[in-house]
Amino acid sequence: MEKFHLMDYEIIEAKEQMFPFDIYLFNPANQKYVLFLEANSPFTTDMRKIYALLLSKGNKLAVKDGQQLTFQRSMELSSEEIEKSSHAVSAPSNEQKVSHSENNKTNQNESFVINPLLKEEGEFNLNQETVQAFDQDDFMRIIFQVRKEIMSFPFNISPTVSLAIDFAQKLLTEDTKTNRVACMSFFLAKFGGIADINALCDLFVAGIIHQTGLTQLELDISRTPILDLQEKKQRAFRRTEGLTQHLVKKSGLEISDRCIKTILESQERADGSGYPNMKRKDHIEPLALILGCINHIFEFCDGRITGKKTSIWTTIRCLENRTSLPGLDLQFGEQVIDNVVYLIKKRVAEKTDLEESKVA
Repeated sequence: MEKFHLMDYEIIEAKEQMFPFDIYLFNPANQKYVLFLEANSPFTTDMRKIYALLLSKGNKLAVKDGQQLTFQRSMELSSEEIEKSSHAVSAPSNEQKVSHSENNKTNQNESFVINPLLKEEGEFNLNQETVQAFDQDDFMRIIFQVRKEIMSFPFNISPTVSLAIDFAQKLLTEDTKTNRVACMSFFLAKFGGIADINALCDLFVAGIIHQTGLTQLELDISRTPILDLQEKKQRAFRRTEGLTQHLVKKSGLEISDRCIKTILESQERADGSGYPNMKRKDHIEPLALILGCINHIFEFCDGRITGKKTSIWTTIRCLENRTSLPGLDLQFGEQVIDNVVYLIKKRVAEKTDLEESKVA
């Protein structure tokens, strides 16, 4: 029988953004323990607020018996302090462990604890969150939201869905370029009307691993602006997606054919100017155009393509007006580009007005 320690300790005041132990909450009303925050997951400002709210409603902080020493060391507490502030309690036989397969079986009280952010702050507004993420150069809320959504999927739908859940749990804990691309691709697909779990997970997994092939190339290829690569290194760079496919097969990862196709065709363009097969329009996997567009936008803005960073607002304005800039690709299909523009069009307008007022 699993043992827990109820802790009379206020971790809300701790400066740490992540903890090396699982945070459970004990509900005295039903005598159940529910996982609130997994070890090494971001303890964001919003999560702190929700944690404080749940404590005010009578929930108690609980730590598994096997993680008490980790808790003690992380919180820099002495054995005496731990002894005074905790007492061991055995979990009831029907302890509620949050797992992928049980997420859809939770009752209303438990779902509040499992997914508190949505209950506390209302529906996640993709338009507002996207604008804020680009404006503040901070995508952690979007990444964390994708993490919660994917981890709520049934794990036994397909091997790719299972892998997506594993990736979400282990990788979506920090704001990286890879996570930005994978998560924004996921949400752009949803915004465009794709609701199938298999399709969303195919796209997400492709977003996570599609540039893994770069690890097989010379280091300076990934550090040199793409337009500055010499012809020989350009050819090597264009092998990235094929090398990724090779690594996937070599590693034994079981992913869908559509996921592989999304990776291989992420550099194809609607007008036939892409590679490796110069496919056009409807002959390209639609998920590949979404991934290719999002990845291209981030790389263009970050200077990966030209060596010079470009404002997201300038980039989106060019996409909206179909105005070309050196290194900026517009060939992702009208619908994909229109959806990207619509997500932050209002903010672009505000920026334009502000810039014009400064000029005046």
